[in-house]
Amino acid sequence: MPSNTVNATILTNFGLTEEGVQYVIRAQDEGPSRRVGAHRAGNLVLDVPIHRLGVTLQAESLSGEYLFLVEQELNDGLIAIFDQPPPVPLRITDIRGRRTRVSYTPDFLVVDATGVSVKEIKPDAVLARLLESHPHDWHRDEDGYIYKPAKAIFASVGIRHEVLPTSSFNYVRAANYRMLAVAARAPLTSIDLRHEALARRIVTAERAIKIGEVLKRLERADITPILRLIHQHELFVDIDHVLLSDPTNTWIATNATDASSMQQSDQTIHRLVSSSAIVRDETICHPRHEVEFVRRLEVLSGTATKVHARSLRTLQRYRKRVREAQGKASALIPRWSRCGCREPRIGPTHRSFLSQHIRCHRREPSHPSIRQAYSSYRKAIGELCNETGQTETPVCRSTYYKMWNEVRLRALDAASKGGRRLRARLSDSHDPAKRSLLATRPFEVAHVDHWKADIHIVVRDSPKVTKRPWLTAMVDSYSGEVLATWLGFRDPGKTACSMVIRDCMRRHGLLPEMLITDSGAEFRSVHFSAMLASFGITHAERPPEEPRFGKEVERLFGQFKERFVRGMPGFGLSIHESRAVSSGFQAAHRAVLRLAELHRALTFFVDGYYNLSHKPGSLSSRVTLRNEGLARFEHSGRHAKWDQTFLIATSIEAPTGKYNLWPGKGVQVLGRWYSSPELLSFSGPKKLLTVRVEPYCAAVVYVHCGSAWFVCHCSDSMRYSTMSDAELLTRTSETNDLKKLARKLAEEEDRTLGYALGLIQDEPPQEAKSPPLDDTDVIEEPRGIRYRFEDVRETDEEGGEDES
Repeated sequence: MPSNTVNATILTNFGLTEEGVQYVIRAQDEGPSRRVGAHRAGNLVLDVPIHRLGVTLQAESLSGEYLFLVEQELNDGLIAIFDQPPPVPLRITDIRGRRTRVSYTPDFLVVDATGVSVKEIKPDAVLARLLESHPHDWHRDEDGYIYKPAKAIFASVGIRHEVLPTSSFNYVRAANYRMLAVAARAPLTSIDLRHEALARRIVTAERAIKIGEVLKRLERADITPILRLIHQHELFVDIDHVLLSDPTNTWIATNATDASSMQQSDQTIHRLVSSSAIVRDETICHPRHEVEFVRRLEVLSGTATKVHARSLRTLQRYRKRVREAQGKASALIPRWSRCGCREPRIGPTHRSFLSQHIRCHRREPSHPSIRQAYSSYRKAIGELCNETGQTETPVCRSTYYKMWNEVRLRALDAASKGGRRLRARLSDSHDPAKRSLLATRPFEVAHVDHWKADIHIVVRDSPKVTKRPWLTAMVDSYSGEVLATWLGFRDPGKTACSMVIRDCMRRHGLLPEMLITDSGAEFRSVHFSAMLASFGITHAERPPEEPRFGKEVERLFGQFKERFVRGMPGFGLSIHESRAVSSGFQAAHRAVLRLAELHRALTFFVDGYYNLSHKPGSLSSRVTLRNEGLARFEHSGRHAKWDQTFLIATSIEAPTGKYNLWPGKGVQVLGRWYSSPELLSFSGPKKLLTVRVEPYCAAVVYVHCGSAWFVCHCSDSMRYSTMSDAELLTRTSETNDLKKLARKLAEEEDRTLGYALGLIQDEPPQEAKSPPLDDTDVIEEPRGIRYRFEDVRETDEEGGEDES
């Protein structure tokens, strides 16, 4: 059984002192000393499961810590690894040259076959700044970066300290490592063993061959046997420069040198076209000057028409240019960009002051006008001249207006004007050549997000009550396919998170290897983290208020709104522009759809249109991309069984409270009694039971007694058993999500009945109106007085407290 533990004997054999052994034991017993991501800016925060050790570790960034953990998954000598070990005190030199004390926490503590070491992972740009700002503490030599205070204190107890720049990691290598790790855990069959031996003989005979050709000879599409041979170091590929998910173009050989040389000879064009970031060469003719360039060539050759004829002096200048360029025709390219006066009329000091003044006014949250800023500038330049004794003439209004549009709002200016959201919108995009490579096959990475649909759904006919539902969706990053959806009325919480996991498993029998979500409370809950960890799923939390990280699922919401929901009864722009629409024309008054009908419409849109349409930038549909990817690597994703154990693992904890087993009755949950013959005959401890609610069926709960889970039913179980799957899901969703609304409506009807019978006299009945329940509840006033006679209800028929 995998275990992330190490004992003192092993640590002593590695040469650690007693203090060093105690430090490692503290890291093992106490766990992470802090939660990462508190001060992040634009980076993903991940919970990464290390399957070989059976532990989940934190990663503070995708480009550094996560790639390091991916490589540790294939570290054959790995014994234990701990994230955010206990901090140690350091004496450093600050920017001003003063000696001071700080608390230092490394990223990881690793125990492997080479010994015990702590790892500090930082971007190259950050390391370059540290070398410049802290030269007494940071140093770089031929072995890499060195943090002198940390290296000294850890070396005193026998632990190595290593600084790893993010440039030492590779997204392509990480993607291949993830694929190899999944293949190593895949079940092995006799056919796979036979194909492994045959593939080994084929590659040995050819010395170097493409994987696609090997698969053709094996007459199979699945690449798993070849991946096993690569993982066992029997065959080799250029792991850093080619994706194993593209076997057709991947060379495989019996040694690493042949594989690398063959792969590089097959990948020369991209290196050539991207060998330089900037090319300054006047021999390249600008498209605007091509017509004039051709005319000059015609003039020299004597084929020009009379209209385009040139003087003798112009011909002499053309011939001289060509002679000086040793006969190259590129000398005739016009150089009009050199013409005119290019010296600015404003001095550098004045221009710097002007740019700073414009930036200062553009970042003001009060949004001053350009006219106000220009008046302030004229006053400020006058005060500056009086203080410095220099003479500066203010620029005219048109020049100031022109520079107002030219001065770019920086990220820090945007943050002071509109906060983190505006800064994210105006910040520079990342270098496309260095962007992360996450999804190279289906079910490798998926995105989950919520959207409050712009359509009202009828939840009660008389009086008419409508609500806007929440749509939760899971979208595959590789194919763009919608893997799972869930519709509900309650604000996103544990139920919505569990339901998309269930729906994905029910549809495909697979779960993604990584889920990317926002930083919502429901995604940071213990329930969600424990559920993902139990299935071995990596959880990545994208930066807050940066929607461009979730474009895959945002595209689904946009198309569902514009291409399907728009035009349905209950949809309208009045949801966003309610003040511009009269009350009688509000979208809620036109609503006629129920939740079950919207659920069927969503299923039709997803399965009948969206997944069958082409992914942007591809000629294949989303379903085709998924099928082709799974055919190449059938073990992609996390495999699980759709059984009772899976349903219990994805069920929802009942509201906090003490649940006891009552003889002859069972367990009371949310005002209903649930029982089963097996539970009633249980002879073990019957107090402080653990109860989970089944979100698919309100008539079922799971009760944990002793070491087993008991499936318990209420009196409505027979009625729920006759419903179809779609009706069961929507009925349970309405029952669980609308308890609060049902209770408030019942209280309002009781109040109306009290007015009618004269039991309440504090205000006239005709003026009694129900306050809005919330911003999504729309209730039409009932016509006439309605009487209720179902005031007395049995305890097993009415729900109690809301689900927390």
